[in-house]
Amino acid sequence: MPQLLLLRHFCFVPGRGSVFYVCTSCYFNVNPILCQRANIQIRISIILLNLLKYFKHMRKSILSLLAVLAHFSLAHAQPCRPNTSALSLNGTSNYAVLASEANVNPSNAITVEAWIRPAAFATTKDNGSIVCNHGWSSGGQQGFVLRCGGTGVLSFNIAGTTTGASTGAWREVFSGPNVLSLATWQHVAGTFDGDSLKLFVNGNQVAATAFAGTIANSPSAYPMTIGRLADPSQTARRYFNGLIDEVRIWNRALDGAELLANSTKELDSLSVQGLGGYWRFNENTGTSSYDASGNGQTVNIISGNWDVNVPFNVQLPQPPSITLTAVFTLSSSYATGNQWYRNGAPIQGATQQQLVVTQNGTYTVDHTDTAGCRSPESQPVQVTTVASQELGQETFRAWPVPCNGQLNLQLPKIGELEILGLDGRLLERRSIQVAGLQTIETSHWPKGIYLVRFFDEQASFQLKVSRQ
Repeated sequence: MPQLLLLRHFCFVPGRGSVFYVCTSCYFNVNPILCQRANIQIRISIILLNLLKYFKHMRKSILSLLAVLAHFSLAHAQPCRPNTSALSLNGTSNYAVLASEANVNPSNAITVEAWIRPAAFATTKDNGSIVCNHGWSSGGQQGFVLRCGGTGVLSFNIAGTTTGASTGAWREVFSGPNVLSLATWQHVAGTFDGDSLKLFVNGNQVAATAFAGTIANSPSAYPMTIGRLADPSQTARRYFNGLIDEVRIWNRALDGAELLANSTKELDSLSVQGLGGYWRFNENTGTSSYDASGNGQTVNIISGNWDVNVPFNVQLPQPPSITLTAVFTLSSSYATGNQWYRNGAPIQGATQQQLVVTQNGTYTVDHTDTAGCRSPESQPVQVTTVASQELGQETFRAWPVPCNGQLNLQLPKIGELEILGLDGRLLERRSIQVAGLQTIETSHWPKGIYLVRFFDEQASFQLKVSRQ
């Protein structure tokens, strides 16, 4: 009897070699053939098969793995999700620490950026760590730090080396006084491109200094921290006092234009290059924040709090409005980026500004802007007034049905038009010399049901309409 690895409503049935059969309904005397009823077979590599041997508690381990994968799926930032909260630090004991820093310890180039809202400045520019990965207690100067303090001074410091050594010497760029303000959200960034260090506030460069070399990487003894000095052996912890949000670390040097353009929007990690770590702090609960870069580098929050005061939020496009044209075509107020729906389901290929209605139903449209943000759907338009008949490639339409004052007809070609009572009595006849829209006055018709007949030598159309 094959061993069953139970997983909620699924089970894995080991087959030959590296093949597992995944069934939605399994029994203890299962045979792999029976799993064909579920119509699902997943080949799992022999590596995973070997790893499974080491799980002591199989069910718990797989569920944990699924949880991680779910978080990985959610961790990739997606445009237009609301910015709901920020990290709140008290300046004396609160901070966040990175569990793994494989992607936030570059040597050749770096950008460190964040939104900050200081509640109080540290005594000097060295003492208010915003994002820190530097230290000096383990055999030399290593890593980097973005920090602020004093009279609103911003600083970016790296352990620079010109020889590629494991330790370096501090290379710092810092601003003049009062470039930062208390109780105000401001976007700050420090960059190094291999030739110079630069500082930016709200996309504007405020300081620069030349240095050609690389960064002496911080060892694992200095896990990256947000809001405190990374070097745990130092008694002066250099805490930040205030709110921090939208922390990003890149393995390249961004310029002011890119910093400014990205500063007030959520980034999609799949559409940018060089994003090593990205923490939005949108959880607003718990003691961790997931890495929206997709690199799986969770930060653990030590005694910190959450605050709903955020530096920016997503501006969704306004919902489109729908107008009805003379030829019974629905038109969106947006020229591009539309998606039309009928009865709540998207209409395949219906992404143009206009939609020709050929069926009764409830129609809506939404709009996606160039940033990937999708608007709420428009107010619905109920179409219950179309009578139509198709012959080959030609369609004869009449609306509204029932009619009160006018009846609109969409005629596929030239021909003859007749209006008849149900008793066959001819009420009106006219020759149609131009295909397209024709309007018939119906206010003089008695209330009742009528036949509208349109014909030529090749075809004849007939629709039933009513007058209320």
